[in-house]
Amino acid sequence: MSHNLTGIKDINEDILPPEKRIQSLLLLSSKIELNTNIAARKYYRSGREMISMADVYTKENNLEQAYILYMRFMTLFLETINEHPDYKNVPIEERNLNYRALREVLPIAENIKTKLLEQYSTEYELYQERKALQEFKEKREKKLLSLEKNDAPSIQNDTQKHLNTISNNTTVPELNNTYLNNPTSFELRPSDHSDHNLINFNELDDNTLPSNSKIQFNQSTKPMLYKNTTSPYNLRQIIVPGNLTKRFLEQAQRNTFNNLETCGILAGKL
Repeated sequence: MSHNLTGIKDINEDILPPEKRIQSLLLLSSKIELNTNIAARKYYRSGREMISMADVYTKENNLEQAYILYMRFMTLFLETINEHPDYKNVPIEERNLNYRALREVLPIAENIKTKLLEQYSTEYELYQERKALQEFKEKREKKLLSLEKNDAPSIQNDTQKHLNTISNNTTVPELNNTYLNNPTSFELRPSDHSDHNLINFNELDDNTLPSNSKIQFNQSTKPMLYKNTTSPYNLRQIIVPGNLTKRFLEQAQRNTFNNLETCGILAGKL
């Protein structure tokens, strides 16, 4: 678990309540190790520099660092400095100056503490709102995934039933007797245009075709359809398997689930 003392930087980062964050600052300010090898008067000089730096932080609105330095100053000269063996050798005038500084720092530190509590309270409320919103989104996503998993088999069953209904209701048109009696009704014949260069291949054999002769074709003539078919569109009737529609729907079923269109080509022999 990580704690952010300066604000919310990450929605996934845990934020302590305001009182806990103040306690964390106090813990940082209380970590003072007294070195007896250093003269006590140097500690007093360091104390004045500490206050000057705290004043700079206050003007820059860096309240946390200012609060830590003010509290460290008070901890040093109210609790720790008395343990220094050279404490009694510090001049009285210097001690008195330090006491006056302590009386001035105390209300400043309390004022900063009040501002920090207000700031921390606002940040903590915002953090709780964001966390609640994140938890709501996660629960909603889990619920939607659960519903999708439960509904998937039902959708597949309904689709399969629909395909079976279509397949069962699909009928192949019956072929008339004309086609059954004359399956080659779709025939080609030469056009009515006569051309002396055309050759009737039914009348040719090995004896009638000269060895050195070349067969000539008129490319302008094209085959035409007989118009004696029963189809109104002059098209030839064809026979297709009875389960053609069902098999096509089965092949296209996966694409149908994915909302994709499937096209097929019907081919055969004439």
